[in-house]
Amino acid sequence: MVRPFSVTLRTVVEPGAHNPQKHNLAHYHFLLITIIMISPSPLLTDHPSATPQHDDWPATCVDIWSFAEQCLNQTAIALREAHAASPSELSMGIAAARKFHAAGTPADLLEQVAGIQGYAGEHLSGAIFDLGNKIAGARAIYQPVIPFVSKLIAPSSFYDSYDHLHKIARVLLSPVIYAEETDAIGIASINPIAAIILTDEIRKTVLKRCGIRPFITTSRLDYENWTILVRKHFEL
Repeated sequence: MVRPFSVTLRTVVEPGAHNPQKHNLAHYHFLLITIIMISPSPLLTDHPSATPQHDDWPATCVDIWSFAEQCLNQTAIALREAHAASPSELSMGIAAARKFHAAGTPADLLEQVAGIQGYAGEHLSGAIFDLGNKIAGARAIYQPVIPFVSKLIAPSSFYDSYDHLHKIARVLLSPVIYAEETDAIGIASINPIAAIILTDEIRKTVLKRCGIRPFITTSRLDYENWTILVRKHFEL
C-alpha cells in the first residue's frame, strides 16, 4: 500500500500552546488551504478500523450510538497509555458520558475527565486541550490547530447527502468543517480519537457510494471554537 505523504506545518500552531500567536483571518485561511493541498492527515494508516461495519444506509439509533461507545473506549485507552488520567478518573468519566448518551445527548470523554480532575471555568479549556495533546503525542497523531474554523459555513449539502454521517459526526462531536463535493473533506474535533473514527467511516461510505477515496484532513479545536461549532452544526 502506498502511504500518503505528509508535510508538517509547524507554523500553524505549536502543539500544546494554549494561546496561539495572533494572526488575521486571511493568514489562517491561507494556512488552511495549504494544509488541504499538501498535508493529508496520516489517519488510519497505522490504526485498524474501530467503527461498526455496515453499508451506506440510514443507521438506526443503536448503530449511531455505538460509534460514541467506541470513541469512549478508545479514548479511555489512549488517555491511560498517555498517563493522562487514573483508572478511577476514567471510570467516572465514562460513567458520566454514558449517562449523557442514555439521555440522547453527546458527550466527549476529554471534557468529562477534565471536570473530574477538578478543572472548571476558565481553566477547563486548557485542561481539555492538554489531554488532547497527550493523546496525540502518545499516538503520533498530527492534527494542526486552526483557531478560526468556527467562522466557516457548515457544509449543509454534504450533511444532506450523507445524513447518517451527519448523525455520526454529531454523536462524536466532530464537525465536518468543509466538503468540496466528496473529493476533499475536512474534520475538526477536540478529541483526536473521535476524528479518526469519523474519518474512517467517511472514507468507507464515500468509497462505497462513489467509488472514490476522498482526500481528508483533520484539525484540532480549542474548547471555545469547539462549543461554537457543535452548536452550529448539531444544535447542541
